[in-house]
Amino acid sequence: ELAEIEHCAERLQAVQRAAVVHIPGDSARLVGFATASEPGGSVQGLQDALRLHVEKYLPDYMIPQTWIVLDALPLTANSKVDTKKLRQLATSSQSRRQDSQAAENNSEVALILRLVAQVLGVPADALSATQNLAEQGLSSLFAVRLVNLLAAAWNTRLSYTLVFNYPSAVQLAAYRSGRVAMR
Repeated sequence: ELAEIEHCAERLQAVQRAAVVHIPGDSARLVGFATASEPGGSVQGLQDALRLHVEKYLPDYMIPQTWIVLDALPLTANSKVDTKKLRQLATSSQSRRQDSQAAENNSEVALILRLVAQVLGVPADALSATQNLAEQGLSSLFAVRLVNLLAAAWNTRLSYTLVFNYPSAVQLAAYRSGRVAMR
């Protein structure tokens, strides 16, 4: 069925090539990728045109949740579309979107990310709000420094296990606002 979706998208004149991947898991979804036949056009315009075009010809369950416009589709060594790379692009695109929404909607998340960035010596925009901080380089020594900075910023005493109980910036912000139960 993925090939059918791709062929439908490629019938749109503005699309040079299309590929669709299925992202499995709890939030299983289809993500479409396309390259424009005319470079320099509006990415948002092409995404909207693709969505409308595919909705017109395919049933709901075959419509990708998201369309991502690329300059070129990634290819394997034998010139086939690299679906593994597309899945990685799709999941990183989704997490970046969730991260930016989380940071925009919550100044506490932004504060936590700034403090983590300070402790790690990296730019705050290089960090994910939803990914485990340990996976982003926060060792136990850095975690102690982060807890001390958070305690000063929040003007309260905090347990050094806090970062391990609430391992992402979003979870720490939820803890701070009292939206999660103490562990």
